[in-house]
Amino acid sequence: MNKVMVLPIGVVKPLTGETMYDWNLYDKPGHITLANGFLLYHSRPSDFTIGETVELRGNDNDRKLKVAKIIDQSPANSEDVLKMLLKNGYDYYPARAFKKKRFDRKLLTSYSVKGII
Repeated sequence: MNKVMVLPIGVVKPLTGETMYDWNLYDKPGHITLANGFLLYHSRPSDFTIGETVELRGNDNDRKLKVAKIIDQSPANSEDVLKMLLKNGYDYYPARAFKKKRFDRKLLTSYSVKGII
């Protein structure tokens, strides 16, 4: 099990890529990984493999935050992230008039990966 050093970035808006710190996931090249209801933002697609279990630790204090299973990955752009989320039961596409969203699941606090041990 890999230890992943992370910083929380709040609940991300997948449609726009905005975080609670006024920076955007889609501004720079990177990858988004879905794990147990939250997103991990990282630089390389080879950082994680689907099905792998990782232990998230705080980057500043090395405190154990949670253990998570990697579910899916996509490049960090709006179109690919929305497709990945929809495939895994999260509907973040814009609502259409008189149409109900397909899924009601919402993402939890997401994390930016700072290092993998």
